[in-house]
Amino acid sequence: MKRVAKFVLLAGCGAKAPDAAPPMTKAPRPPARFAPGPALSPTDALLAWLKQQGGERRPRLRLPVVVTFSDGHLGVAQAFVGTSIDEPSVGRVHLHLDDSAMGVSLIDHLRRACDPFSSRCAVWLEGMWGPLVQGLPDFGGPTAPERWPFGVLALAEPQPEPRAYVEAP
Repeated sequence: MKRVAKFVLLAGCGAKAPDAAPPMTKAPRPPARFAPGPALSPTDALLAWLKQQGGERRPRLRLPVVVTFSDGHLGVAQAFVGTSIDEPSVGRVHLHLDDSAMGVSLIDHLRRACDPFSSRCAVWLEGMWGPLVQGLPDFGGPTAPERWPFGVLALAEPQPEPRAYVEAP
Protein backbone atom coordinates (compact mmCIF):
# COMPACT_ATOMS: atom_id res chain seq x y z
CA MET A 1 0.00 0.00 0.00
CA LYS A 2 2.87 2.38 0.85
CA ARG A 3 4.56 1.60 -2.47
CA VAL A 4 1.41 2.54 -4.43
CA ALA A 5 1.07 5.85 -2.59
CA LYS A 6 4.74 6.71 -3.19
CA PHE A 7 4.40 5.84 -6.88
CA VAL A 8 1.30 8.01 -7.29
CA LEU A 9 2.96 10.85 -5.42
CA LEU A 10 6.14 10.63 -7.48
CA ALA A 11 4.28 10.25 -10.75
CA GLY A 12 2.14 13.27 -9.96
CA CYS A 13 5.12 15.45 -9.04
CA GLY A 14 7.12 14.67 -12.15
CA ALA A 15 4.37 15.39 -14.66
CA LYS A 16 4.34 18.75 -16.39
CA ALA A 17 1.20 20.76 -16.14
CA PRO A 18 -0.48 21.23 -19.50
CA ASP A 19 -0.21 24.71 -20.98
CA ALA A 20 -3.19 26.69 -19.82
CA ALA A 21 -5.41 27.92 -22.59
CA PRO A 22 -5.87 31.67 -22.69
CA PRO A 23 -9.09 32.73 -21.00
CA MET A 24 -11.99 33.05 -23.39
CA THR A 25 -13.29 36.57 -23.52
CA LYS A 26 -16.21 37.85 -25.48
CA ALA A 27 -15.46 40.89 -27.57
CA PRO A 28 -17.65 43.80 -26.57
CA ARG A 29 -20.47 44.44 -28.97
CA PRO A 30 -20.23 47.84 -30.61
CA PRO A 31 -23.13 50.07 -29.65
CA ALA A 32 -25.93 50.14 -32.18
CA ARG A 33 -26.09 53.34 -34.17
CA PHE A 34 -29.54 54.67 -34.74
CA ALA A 35 -30.86 57.22 -37.19
CA PRO A 36 -34.28 58.86 -37.28
CA GLY A 37 -36.92 56.59 -38.71
CA PRO A 38 -40.56 57.25 -39.52
CA ALA A 39 -42.68 59.76 -37.62
CA LEU A 40 -45.09 58.58 -34.92
CA SER A 41 -48.07 59.89 -36.83
CA PRO A 42 -49.93 58.98 -38.89
CA THR A 43 -50.26 55.77 -36.91
CA ASP A 44 -51.22 53.65 -39.93
CA ALA A 45 -47.97 54.48 -41.74
CA LEU A 46 -45.91 53.84 -38.60
CA LEU A 47 -47.59 50.48 -37.99
CA ALA A 48 -47.06 49.43 -41.62
CA TRP A 49 -43.35 50.32 -41.34
CA LEU A 50 -43.00 48.45 -38.03
CA LYS A 51 -44.64 45.34 -39.50
CA GLN A 52 -42.04 45.39 -42.32
CA GLN A 53 -39.31 45.32 -39.66
CA GLY A 54 -40.67 42.05 -38.24
CA GLY A 55 -39.48 39.89 -41.12
CA GLU A 56 -36.79 37.23 -41.18
CA ARG A 57 -33.90 39.61 -40.44
CA ARG A 58 -35.27 41.82 -37.73
CA PRO A 59 -33.22 44.95 -37.11
CA ARG A 60 -32.74 46.40 -33.66
CA LEU A 61 -35.07 49.38 -33.21
CA ARG A 62 -35.39 52.14 -30.65
CA LEU A 63 -38.95 53.16 -29.83
CA PRO A 64 -40.25 56.00 -27.69
CA VAL A 65 -42.69 54.26 -25.36
CA VAL A 66 -45.12 55.55 -22.75
CA VAL A 67 -45.69 53.03 -19.96
CA THR A 68 -48.60 53.10 -17.53
CA PHE A 69 -47.96 51.23 -14.28
CA SER A 70 -50.35 48.97 -12.43
CA ASP A 71 -50.59 48.33 -8.70
CA GLY A 72 -47.99 50.86 -7.56
CA HIS A 73 -45.21 50.02 -10.03
CA LEU A 74 -45.62 46.24 -9.68
CA GLY A 75 -46.37 45.76 -13.37
CA VAL A 76 -47.00 47.40 -16.71
CA ALA A 77 -50.70 47.99 -17.29
CA GLN A 78 -50.32 49.56 -20.71
CA ALA A 79 -47.58 50.56 -23.13
CA PHE A 80 -47.82 52.45 -26.39
CA VAL A 81 -45.53 54.16 -28.87
CA GLY A 82 -45.52 57.82 -27.90
CA THR A 83 -43.53 60.68 -26.47
CA SER A 84 -45.61 62.29 -23.77
CA ILE A 85 -47.00 60.86 -20.56
CA ASP A 86 -49.90 63.32 -20.82
CA GLU A 87 -51.08 62.36 -24.30
CA PRO A 88 -54.13 60.11 -24.61
CA SER A 89 -53.45 56.51 -25.56
CA VAL A 90 -56.34 56.40 -28.06
CA GLY A 91 -55.20 56.08 -31.68
CA ARG A 92 -51.73 54.84 -30.73
CA VAL A 93 -49.73 51.70 -31.47
CA HIS A 94 -50.22 49.67 -28.28
CA LEU A 95 -47.48 47.20 -27.36
CA HIS A 96 -47.17 43.86 -25.64
CA LEU A 97 -43.66 44.11 -24.16
CA ASP A 98 -41.69 40.83 -24.19
CA ASP A 99 -38.71 41.20 -21.82
CA SER A 100 -37.75 37.50 -21.84
CA ALA A 101 -34.24 38.29 -23.22
CA MET A 102 -33.37 40.73 -20.44
CA GLY A 103 -31.30 39.54 -17.50
CA VAL A 104 -33.10 41.96 -15.19
CA SER A 105 -36.80 42.40 -15.83
CA LEU A 106 -38.07 45.49 -17.60
CA ILE A 107 -40.24 46.51 -14.64
CA ASP A 108 -37.13 46.63 -12.41
CA HIS A 109 -35.38 48.90 -14.91
CA LEU A 110 -38.48 51.09 -15.13
CA ARG A 111 -38.70 51.42 -11.34
CA ARG A 112 -35.19 52.87 -11.28
CA ALA A 113 -35.63 55.13 -14.32
CA CYS A 114 -39.09 56.55 -13.65
CA ASP A 115 -40.60 58.87 -11.08
CA PRO A 116 -41.89 56.64 -8.25
CA PHE A 117 -44.85 58.95 -7.65
CA SER A 118 -46.08 59.01 -11.24
CA SER A 119 -48.36 56.40 -12.77
CA ARG A 120 -46.82 56.94 -16.24
CA CYS A 121 -43.32 57.14 -17.63
CA ALA A 122 -41.86 57.86 -21.08
CA VAL A 123 -38.71 55.92 -22.07
CA TRP A 124 -36.72 54.77 -25.08
CA LEU A 125 -36.77 50.97 -25.45
CA GLU A 126 -34.42 49.02 -27.70
CA GLY A 127 -35.55 45.77 -29.18
CA MET A 128 -37.07 43.97 -32.14
CA TRP A 129 -40.51 44.15 -33.63
CA GLY A 130 -42.32 40.92 -32.84
CA PRO A 131 -42.03 38.49 -29.96
CA LEU A 132 -38.70 37.06 -28.87
CA VAL A 133 -40.38 33.86 -27.67
CA GLN A 134 -43.41 32.52 -29.51
CA GLY A 135 -46.54 31.59 -27.60
CA LEU A 136 -46.22 33.80 -24.51
CA PRO A 137 -49.62 34.67 -23.04
CA ASP A 138 -51.01 38.18 -23.32
CA PHE A 139 -52.87 39.12 -20.16
CA GLY A 140 -54.34 42.31 -21.64
CA GLY A 141 -57.92 41.12 -21.14
CA PRO A 142 -60.84 41.11 -23.56
CA THR A 143 -61.37 44.90 -23.48
CA ALA A 144 -57.75 45.84 -24.10
CA PRO A 145 -56.87 47.43 -27.44
CA GLU A 146 -55.03 45.33 -29.99
CA ARG A 147 -51.43 45.07 -28.81
CA TRP A 148 -48.42 44.41 -31.01
CA PRO A 149 -45.46 42.38 -29.66
CA PHE A 150 -42.15 44.16 -29.15
CA GLY A 151 -39.16 42.14 -27.90
CA VAL A 152 -37.36 44.42 -25.46
CA LEU A 153 -33.58 44.02 -25.26
CA ALA A 154 -32.72 47.11 -23.21
CA LEU A 155 -34.09 50.24 -21.64
CA ALA A 156 -32.09 52.76 -23.65
CA GLU A 157 -32.84 55.84 -21.57
CA PRO A 158 -35.62 57.80 -20.00
CA GLN A 159 -36.82 60.32 -22.56
CA PRO A 160 -35.05 63.55 -21.66
CA GLU A 161 -36.62 65.27 -24.64
CA PRO A 162 -39.46 63.93 -26.74
CA ARG A 163 -38.67 63.07 -30.33
CA ALA A 164 -41.61 62.37 -32.62
CA TYR A 165 -40.06 59.45 -34.50
CA VAL A 166 -38.73 55.94 -34.00
CA GLU A 167 -35.06 55.16 -34.55
CA ALA A 168 -33.60 52.44 -36.73
CA PRO A 169 -30.06 51.38 -37.68
